[in-house]
Parts: sequence; structure tokens; C-alpha cells
Amino acid sequence: VFKTFDHMARQDDEKRRKELEEKIKRKEEEAKAMAATAAEKEAVPVPVQEVEIDATAELSGLGDGEKVDPPGPQNTEHKVARGLEEAKAPGTVSSAAESPKEPPKLPRIQEQFQKNPDSYNGAIRENYTWSQDYTDLEVKVPVPKNVVKGKQVNLSKVGEYWWNAILEGEEPIDIDKINKERSMATVDEEEQAVLDRLTFDYHQKLQGKPQSHELKVHEMLKKGWDAEGSPFRGQRFDPAMFNISPGAVQF
Repeated sequence: VFKTFDHMARQDDEKRRKELEEKIKRKEEEAKAMAATAAEKEAVPVPVQEVEIDATAELSGLGDGEKVDPPGPQNTEHKVARGLEEAKAPGTVSSAAESPKEPPKLPRIQEQFQKNPDSYNGAIRENYTWSQDYTDLEVKVPVPKNVVKGKQVNLSKVGEYWWNAILEGEEPIDIDKINKERSMATVDEEEQAVLDRLTFDYHQKLQGKPQSHELKVHEMLKKGWDAEGSPFRGQRFDPAMFNISPGAVQF
């Protein structure tokens, strides 16, 4: 059941990763399209047409009583100013256009790594993915197609501790945010017996009942209580008469 769940979880994570990559790719394409559209809308400044005016010919054709504004630079300046305003307008629009946004970086916090079985208690890096538990460290490295035998890849783990990185110089993970609990599958019979006794003592203490070390002493005292020649023989044995410390008995 765990393998089936693990396989389904891996498939879901791979599907979410592909969807996220496609979403980032679409955003990049939209940003490029917006940039191209903004570039096309940029208008070239309107060239100002130069007009030559023959002042002598026009003045000679007019009568003495007619007044004509001198062909000064007034109209020309007006046209130049208007042309500059029209040239500046597209520039304003283009500057207001949003610059292409950089694609958002993939989440790299430990909480995201914990959701992926391939990076549980580990991390996802550019060229590999690694995970770890109490006894094992697993590294998944994509290799070239010509690497087809396990003997071509070798990795030795020389220390049993919680790793914060696989390679020296890479970004370390925060080992305070990983799950450091030990799997029950890695506990031997002796350790399992100790855990069972501690669990039993905890529940007995909550209920106000004698714990395992007290029960052991009570059993030995009861045998001597009714033994031949005991001054207590025939009397009712009451465990409440004894105050037994946890160190009184060795298990």
C-alpha cells in the first residue's frame, strides 16, 4: 500500500511540476508578445517640412494699404512645436508600457521539498534530487544514455548524521525544518521492548496505577509476604504500603 501511495504521490508531483513549467513558459511568451507590441507602437518623430517664402515677391504684389504679417519664424516655430509634441506622445505610451516580467522562481523552501518524496528531508537541485531518513540517504541523478550499469556510478556514505547538503559549496537546507523522527521499521526488538514499556508506564501513570517497575517489585514482595516463616503470612497484601522508586528494579 505504501509503495502504491508513494508511486501515486510521485506521479502527482511530476504532473504539478510540468504544469508549473508550462505556466512559466506561457508567461514568458506573453511578456515577449507585449514587448513586441509596445515596440511596434513607437512612432517615428514627424519630420518638419521646411517652407521657403519669397518675401520680396509677395510684398511687391500687395498694395500700400494692405498689411501683411512679416514672414517671421512664428508659424514655423508653431509647426515645429506641434511636431515635437506629436513625436513625444508615442514615446510616453511606450514608456508606460510594462517591461517584460521575469519568470517567477520555483519555490525552494523546505516546506515545498517535504511534499515531494524524492526530496523529503532533502532538496531539489539543478542536476539532481536527494532525500534522507534516519538510516538512508538517496540521491537521484539523471545520467547520460550511455550509463547503463550501476557499477558506473558509485557513492559512499561515511557518516551517519543528518545532512544539510550533498556537495560542498551548494546551498544548505535548514535541518531544523525537516522530519527527524525515526521509523519504527528501523527499531530492533530490544529497543521496541523499551518503547513498549515506556508507553505502558505513561498510560499507567495517567490512570494513577502502578507502573512496570512497581509491578515487578510488588510481585517479588508478594512471594515473600506469604512465604513460610514470614511474619506477614495470612495478612492481606496491600501494594499501597510501599513507595518504590523507578531505580529499584533493573529490567
